[in-house]
Amino acid sequence: MNDQSLSQFSYNPNTGILFRNGKPIKVTPRRTDGYALIRHARKTHLLHRFIWLVVTGDWPKGEIDHRNRVKTDNRWENLRDTDRSTNQLNTGIRKDNTSGVKGVSWQVAAQKWRVEYRDQYLGQYDTIFDAAAAR
Repeated sequence: MNDQSLSQFSYNPNTGILFRNGKPIKVTPRRTDGYALIRHARKTHLLHRFIWLVVTGDWPKGEIDHRNRVKTDNRWENLRDTDRSTNQLNTGIRKDNTSGVKGVSWQVAAQKWRVEYRDQYLGQYDTIFDAAAAR
């Protein structure tokens, strides 16, 4: 994409709002996963990736991570270009988590707390406090 086609865009890093010819971009449509889309030059782009292009002049090398995990918060301080594994570490606790601690689950048969980190087994612990510390 050439610089001339990007010159019609401006961006407010404090609010995360992208403008085209001085008018705010409408954030609809959205994908089913909640990310906003933008149509430009007959192509559809993820809005947060397009913002990265407008600000830096280059497409992101990896994935754009929303630091606070809010998919609609496109303030510059909330966006970072990162690799997939780092992006996946920035996730919340799974909906089926019953311990309240990421990577810690109760093992009924052993009557202990099991700990995993990045798909690696880190052991079983008698107390959730010890398990959380190991995580």
